[in-house]
Amino acid sequence: MQLVVQTGPDAGKVFNLDRPLLIAGRQVGNEMVLNDTQVSRRHIQLELRNGQVFISDLGSANGTNVNGQSLLPNQPRLLMPGDLVQLGNTALVFNVAPAPAPTLGYSPNQPTYYNPNPPFPNPPANFNRPTPSKVRQKNFIIPILIGLLLIGGVLFGLTTLQKNNNAGNANTDTKNQPGVVNNPIQTIPPPPPFATPTVVRGLNGTNSPPPPPAQRGERNSTHSALITFQAETTTNLALRWSSG
Repeated sequence: MQLVVQTGPDAGKVFNLDRPLLIAGRQVGNEMVLNDTQVSRRHIQLELRNGQVFISDLGSANGTNVNGQSLLPNQPRLLMPGDLVQLGNTALVFNVAPAPAPTLGYSPNQPTYYNPNPPFPNPPANFNRPTPSKVRQKNFIIPILIGLLLIGGVLFGLTTLQKNNNAGNANTDTKNQPGVVNNPIQTIPPPPPFATPTVVRGLNGTNSPPPPPAQRGERNSTHSALITFQAETTTNLALRWSSG
């Protein structure tokens, strides 16, 4: 419920009647302050009873009219919706409920449809798919690894054969060393008197000395270095292929 000012200095102002008792007039501090010089300081009283509004004139100088009828001082009167209250130069209309706000338009809720066969989600994208360059690189490295393994096998066989030859040469050198008797012990009859002892020599007149140990050590070191180089090369290529 409310009073809406139609004419006067406060035209357009709206006062809500939301308290049990309200005082209207020019005096500051009233529940309803009107800026009209023809209105008394405490002009009217509005009382809310059981959802109804009663208006009373408080003995104002210029009086109060409701729908053109003057109110007796301190005699409450029931206000009805649409009543026009006149106070000096101010006219107010009593409304039970405020005018409804304009609606923008009704839009019914759209029904919700249920799909019993939802589409299958797309499989996740494979972000780890190898690029063609990496595939070509792996295909190129595999034959190289096979070739290196074959070369390593050949080098290993040659190294083993060379070690066997060195062992055979060592045995031969031991047999040809001076002072070593390789022939079985035979009983030689004593020489005749005044005979010159016979000296046994080799084909060249002297026994050939064995090869110096330094040369045999150099050959063994060369073969060991070849084997180590081949193993390191094979390991590095295998690591590059697995990481690529």
